[in-house]
Amino acid sequence: MVADPGAAPGTDRLRPLNGPRPVAVELAADGRPGAIVDRGRRLAVAAVRDRWLVEDEWWREPLGRRYLELLLVDGSVRTLYLDTFTDRWYAQAY
Repeated sequence: MVADPGAAPGTDRLRPLNGPRPVAVELAADGRPGAIVDRGRRLAVAAVRDRWLVEDEWWREPLGRRYLELLLVDGSVRTLYLDTFTDRWYAQAY
């Protein structure tokens, strides 16, 4: 059993889990991602497995993201998105 911390619950104590983090993407000559630089490591891309577009919240704060599911040469899979408003890449963990 967990002891009561004595503090009142509130939204100021919440923090997001698995939030997106910035990454650098090196594009190949054909415009597809050739490699990503994540946490100081360069990882080559073997294939783009999936892609989708999310555009939402146009009535409040617009959201535009182009997602890519990438297969890396080491066999791992990463999900990245390009923020279409800031033109910045992010890794999205699930």
